Amino acid sequence: MKLVIKRLGCAQVGNVVNMAANRTIGELKDAVGALLNLPTNALKLICSGRVLSSTTATLKFYGIEEGAVLTVVFTPNIDMDSNLVRAVRDILGPSYPKAAIPPIIVHFKYFLAKSVEDDLSLDELEKYAKIRNMTRSPLVTKDPNM
Repeated sequence: MKLVIKRLGCAQVGNVVNMAANRTIGELKDAVGALLNLPTNALKLICSGRVLSSTTATLKFYGIEEGAVLTVVFTPNIDMDSNLVRAVRDILGPSYPKAAIPPIIVHFKYFLAKSVEDDLSLDELEKYAKIRNMTRSPLVTKDPNM
């Protein structure tokens, strides 16, 4: 069945997801997350004013039918005192609203994870980790002539 996906607070036209009635809410969240490029753990789905909270329940259990409109609420959980948040805040400047920073951080982390997953092999990640750990080691001294 076709379900219309609308993101709360966004003026964009609703997207459509095809899901069978016997699929779970968890599977629906995965599909919605992939469609909107958002991590599923930061999404809440609402249908007819009811929060779809049980990820193991089926669409049929919640009475979701063909053409139903699902509202997606994006709720990022970000530590606003982290170094990454401070760096983003410094880059954007003081005039940028603080409320807009968490979605930026979540999107950055999501796309970084996707690009690492798609572009880097395990060997490349291991090599990077070794080099990074070597440069952080107190036993390694940096030669100022290099």
